[in-house]
Amino acid sequence: MDPSERFIFAVGQDKVIRAWSVLNGQLLCGPEAEVVIGKDARLLNMRFEEGVSEIQIVEDDCGLQFWYSAGSALYNQTIL
Repeated sequence: MDPSERFIFAVGQDKVIRAWSVLNGQLLCGPEAEVVIGKDARLLNMRFEEGVSEIQIVEDDCGLQFWYSAGSALYNQTIL
């Protein structure tokens, strides 16, 4: 869950990260999402070959920073 408790993120067995609005339950990112949050949600809509092992959401002056690791790579994306 993000620090403001507006969104919840999860990684499925299919190795895809998805996000939902806590307010209305709407799927906000993932392959089936009708609405995509953020400027460039490309990384949040891809299937990771090795799976995602860690997720961390941090809010700073630039917005919501989404950090996650997949295999040996570490990714960061501003999502809001």
